[in-house]
Amino acid sequence: EEGAHVSLSIEVVAPEALGDVSTIGVFALAAGDGGPPTLLGGLPARAAELGIPAELDPDECTREGFKAKVGQVLKLGPGSGPRVVVVGLGPADGLDDERWRRGAAAAVRSAGESGVAALVVPEDAPGAALAEGSVLAAYRFDAYRSKPPPTSLERLFIATDSEAVRDSVARGVVAADAVSFARDLVNTPPSDLNPTQLADRVTGRLQDRTGITVEVWDEEKIVGERLGGLLAV
Repeated sequence: EEGAHVSLSIEVVAPEALGDVSTIGVFALAAGDGGPPTLLGGLPARAAELGIPAELDPDECTREGFKAKVGQVLKLGPGSGPRVVVVGLGPADGLDDERWRRGAAAAVRSAGESGVAALVVPEDAPGAALAEGSVLAAYRFDAYRSKPPPTSLERLFIATDSEAVRDSVARGVVAADAVSFARDLVNTPPSDLNPTQLADRVTGRLQDRTGITVEVWDEEKIVGERLGGLLAV
């Protein structure tokens, strides 16, 4: 069924324009010398107003066993505003897009069923990796559930003033949506997705995309190409 997966809506907003959210996620780096983890620098000026501390409490990190390993989550004590979660990215050395993806995914999962959350990030954050990790972490396929599970995170804001991050997030959303579509195809049983239906689904999705050509091989074409193993399946 087209669109059977649950999609997470992502929007990049200026920190000053960030509205009401139930969870705010920020990122932390592990200390290379075994010391306490530190919050990622370069956050917008409004960070303190949003309840984000200037630094992590070493005692709290020790008590909670938080070392900012990749994907590790620390939920800060309740305050008067949104819940703040700190997500580890590992040490600064070697920080790459894959670690950002895993961090964003952990942030989305930690938000649970909160409905609306935000990630507050520096201006040099890799937007595509953030979008990919977030969307794919929120993926669910409910087409064959008689009773879908409770609604998970539905909307995610990425708070930054960077236009580069905004453009990069848009590319990441496209990539993640394509992966979600492929997962839908894999998750649909053959009884509901025979070869003809598969071809229709793919061509229907791609036929209006600029620069993409779809060629469907029928039985005659497959015989002509001598692909006996494919015919035997």
